Amino acid sequence: MKKILWLATNENPNFGGIELHSVTFIKAIKQRGFDVSLCLSKGNYVDKNTHEIEKCYTTTRYSLDLKAFRKIYEFAKKINPDVIVANNAKEYEIALVVSRFLRKKVIAFRHMENLKNPLVARLILSNMDIVYTVSEKLRQELLSKGVKEDKLRVLYNIVEEGNPKKQNTDNIKVLFVGKVIEAKGIWEFLHLAKELKPYKEFEFYVVGDGQELMKAKAFSEENGLNVNFAGFQKDVYPYYQAADIVLILSKYDEAMTRVVIEALANGCAVVGSIVGGIKEAIEEGKNGFLVNPTNIKAIKDAVLSFRDKNKLLEAQKYSYEIYKRKFSKEAILNKFEKDILNLI
Repeated sequence: MKKILWLATNENPNFGGIELHSVTFIKAIKQRGFDVSLCLSKGNYVDKNTHEIEKCYTTTRYSLDLKAFRKIYEFAKKINPDVIVANNAKEYEIALVVSRFLRKKVIAFRHMENLKNPLVARLILSNMDIVYTVSEKLRQELLSKGVKEDKLRVLYNIVEEGNPKKQNTDNIKVLFVGKVIEAKGIWEFLHLAKELKPYKEFEFYVVGDGQELMKAKAFSEENGLNVNFAGFQKDVYPYYQAADIVLILSKYDEAMTRVVIEALANGCAVVGSIVGGIKEAIEEGKNGFLVNPTNIKAIKDAVLSFRDKNKLLEAQKYSYEIYKRKFSKEAILNKFEKDILNLI
């Protein structure tokens, strides 16, 4: 049985992309037969959402935190893992040093863009056995920063398969999922709803919370918009399954947003920003369109093109095909398992 020591020593107790990645991946590889142990911060999101796993507790507050290093080293020496996995940037140095002392393999996951310290790329990440990035765009960025090419591999976030079957209705449901903030494009979404008021078949849904939520609700009410605000939802899949089109209008580079993969997993057409890794999930004109997130006319034209129900159905079908081919849980786990077997 392949033994993994997974580090999740960030003390964040709340839901977040990196934390969700840890929980999802840990559960998935356990189901695949991996023996997983955790070194994590007590009471953090990963701790609260993983059970029946051997754990040790420590918090990494900064790179090469000696207290955390000692705890992780002692635990790793005790359990004797085949591979140590660092899922957070503060853990990279500790994971690498512990792996060298104990002669173990070490893997780093990189979720974020804009690696600020080039020495981390050349001296730390280049000495890992594998560095997984969550998008091809992020792989290219790390390559440009000096990480050795043979270390870099793309491994997308695990997203569960949804239900791609859509209800055949006259209405077209358009969905926004994410933080209700300006940077995520909530105002462009609402201005689109305003532009499309004459087209009565369109319904708009916002799933998420954030600092702009009250202002967004007020704007919608003042303008008589057909926008439904659902707030934060722990389970967003019922909203994807009811939706026809998902809009992802982020204005800043994201390595890869989970929302776009979740949209594909539930057979939704997608209109997404040209920024970040979103373009890796959209094949122009087939399952959706890429747009400048501030160009309301381009967004409007893309959404209106789906008034053609045949075109909408084809796009939805193609989204699900992309998910199965490129982003499915099985495809990602097969790749991970193959890499681990080759390492050890």
